[in-house]
Amino acid sequence: MPEDISEIRPIGWVLRGRSPGVDGDAWEQSEAHIEIDACWVDGLDGIEDFSHIWIVWRLDAPRSAAPPLRIHPQQRQDLPLVGLFATRSPHRPNPIAITVVRLLARERGILRVQGLDAYQGSAVLDVKPYLRSGDLIADARGPEWLDRLRKESHGPDRMEKVRRNNMADKAAIEAQLDEMAKIAPQKVPGLKAVVGLDLPGEGGGQWTLRFAEGGMTWTEGMDPAAEATLKVSAKDWDAPGQGKLNPMTAFMTGRLKVSGNMAVIMRMQALLQ
Repeated sequence: MPEDISEIRPIGWVLRGRSPGVDGDAWEQSEAHIEIDACWVDGLDGIEDFSHIWIVWRLDAPRSAAPPLRIHPQQRQDLPLVGLFATRSPHRPNPIAITVVRLLARERGILRVQGLDAYQGSAVLDVKPYLRSGDLIADARGPEWLDRLRKESHGPDRMEKVRRNNMADKAAIEAQLDEMAKIAPQKVPGLKAVVGLDLPGEGGGQWTLRFAEGGMTWTEGMDPAAEATLKVSAKDWDAPGQGKLNPMTAFMTGRLKVSGNMAVIMRMQALLQ
């Protein structure tokens, strides 16, 4: 008698991932965070030696009782009608997905990855290393419609859209730095320090914040003489200001990294809330 597969249980969750209903979010280049449950954390030992890993996760897309067996890929009528199992449609008999991602870092039970198409809050069912000896198929082939989709998704129009979005994000960050400069005299009176701000990811960059004489100025680029450094992804930068992320919580979960003079960092909390 077959084993009862209803016993499958999550081993973790996507702490930060895609947002439902957001098109063109460029998840392929975005950073995502996975939290593995404490009882499984020791099972991650050695995973950091791999550049890429497989994530097995539960699909949260709405499902019909009986998904159609023949579909147009991406619901595009200009693409051929093919079988469900010849596509990556999220509407499947069992809500299970697999994605190979780049492992950026492991921070105890937190996996920072790039290229995860799971939504925030999705259940993670398994983690496996990507093996060049077994997973890389040099002579693999696919249908013509798939090559067509790949060319469209990496074509000049898509790249130009990503470039424009990055420029807009960077401008928004610098506008926020201007606002911080305005409130610095009230929030951090008397602070004298040079602080580096590192915001990796799409639309991010590096800046130097200089506090002196009751005010703050900023310049693009990281001053190597900075006595303290804040590092948080560009995606998370404005989360504390919007009340979506407590700075201390961000620090404890590894989303905010600090180094250098901790007294300066503690004073700066008032500017980040």
